Amino acid sequence: MNKMQKNQGALALSTFLGIALIVSVLATALALVSFFEGLIGFSQLRSQDAYLAAQAGVYDALLRLVRNKDYSTSYSLSTDKGNATISFSRVGSDIPAQHVKISSVGDSQGRKRKLEVLVYIEDLTGEARIISWKEVSI
Repeated sequence: MNKMQKNQGALALSTFLGIALIVSVLATALALVSFFEGLIGFSQLRSQDAYLAAQAGVYDALLRLVRNKDYSTSYSLSTDKGNATISFSRVGSDIPAQHVKISSVGDSQGRKRKLEVLVYIEDLTGEARIISWKEVSI
């Protein structure tokens, strides 16, 4: 083998190793990006589940208020999406009506979302109307 062939072999080997290194770095970067995207998607799903659990808690609380306008006992509710903790507070006692604030905190595998709903209840008729519905930070 002459010197020229040895140089060409060394050049080919170094080119191959350089390309292999670049492909390895790109494959590792793609794997890391995919992993972190999966984590983000999982976190968003848990957050959505927590919101749905809080929403189920609000609807359950509204049903309890419609059935009994004086209902004020805090309780927990389990759903297939997560758990909700519901509490009530009387905002005012304006005769012949009252306002009740429902707070529902949904929890799904450590992710929490909170909804607050203000309900107007007519004392004479028992009619319940939603005044406001908002998500608040925890």
